[in-house]
Amino acid sequence: MIQQLKQFDLQHYARWPIAVKLLCWILLFIVVLSFGYVVLIDPKVTAYQQAKLQQLKLLKDFRTQHEKLTQLKYQQQHTQQLNAYFRQQLKQLPQQQQIPSLLTALHQIGQKLGLNMINIHLEPTTQYNFLLEQPIEIEV
Repeated sequence: MIQQLKQFDLQHYARWPIAVKLLCWILLFIVVLSFGYVVLIDPKVTAYQQAKLQQLKLLKDFRTQHEKLTQLKYQQQHTQQLNAYFRQQLKQLPQQQQIPSLLTALHQIGQKLGLNMINIHLEPTTQYNFLLEQPIEIEV
């Protein structure tokens, strides 16, 4: 067989045996397919895989942002409820001009309960952000 391979003349393809012609066509086909895959298909497969990874990343980012948005809506609603409750509580606190009438009412309630109030003294006020604290010293 080696002797036959040495006798092949590349110039006279038509005289080659069918098996050798078939083998050459198969090898040529494999080379063309390999070259086509490496040049045409592999870059597109790589780009597709990268696009798929980017899609997964963007989908994850979207889900994270959607979750944050959902939480934000809940937090805004909760904040509005807390603000309404806070405003309601602030309305219940006495104003500075109402303190004398509160002291009078406190004195009257104490007398009805049988307490003898000797002295009611207002301490200096303390400022806390938006509130004033007015301590009251009562001697009974």
